Amino acid sequence: MRPGTPASRGKPPFRLGTTSYIYPAEILPNVRSLQGTVDDIEIVLFESDEVSNYPSPQEIEELAAIKQETGLSYTVHLPLDVLLGDPEPPIRRRSVDTCLRAIDATVGLRPHGYIVHFHGLPTDDHGHWLNETWLTHLDQSVGQLVGHLDTPRLLCAETLSYPFHLVEELIERRDLSICLDVGHIILYDQPLELYLHRYLSRTRVIHLHGNSGGRDHLDLGRVPSAKLDLLFTSLATLPTVDDLVVTLEIFSEKDLEISRVVVDKYLP
Repeated sequence: MRPGTPASRGKPPFRLGTTSYIYPAEILPNVRSLQGTVDDIEIVLFESDEVSNYPSPQEIEELAAIKQETGLSYTVHLPLDVLLGDPEPPIRRRSVDTCLRAIDATVGLRPHGYIVHFHGLPTDDHGHWLNETWLTHLDQSVGQLVGHLDTPRLLCAETLSYPFHLVEELIERRDLSICLDVGHIILYDQPLELYLHRYLSRTRVIHLHGNSGGRDHLDLGRVPSAKLDLLFTSLATLPTVDDLVVTLEIFSEKDLEISRVVVDKYLP
């Protein structure tokens, strides 16, 4: 049985999506199977020296045709193994080039957003964040990325383990968007209510997944109901527009089925 029901069942103030790796297959077969059950699919990309999973030009054409025929949208998760704020210029250049290759490979999809991790924030021997030089280097890399986008708002900085206020000034000055990863916020015991209050207005994508025993990207049955209530109560105050995507960032059919049951309780 295909997971979930068509997301058009109600009219929530967001587009509901999931990832391109629900089934044990490549991106295009996943999209073919998922079309009609979600509003958006997160294209999860990876690249190494030996292999990448970037869709071919022919696959991009088919993915774009599916979008045109069904109204499906795409978000693109840029490769994780990038260090845009690294102190070494060669590492920063490789990281920027990796992101640009991913952007160029998927530009034909006209994605709703590109998700990026600002990894590598260093600490001193006492665990204090050393963010000043890192932010300078990160800003230089971000400038190169947004120069290749129609609007800086397409670049969505994801909330990670460090306090997000450390990158807040850069995001506002560069006019980036935010990917509010609720699963990460819960995993790292960060204040969800504060993050929603402070960042929801600039959020373009929300990642939602459960955690257990230090593992994340599990079904939503593992998310405390109080956290879900807080999230969906906040979302209910938003106007019904297509500017926000809520991605069930999970990677199996079973987890998607469970998560859709949970989410459907909150939909109109």
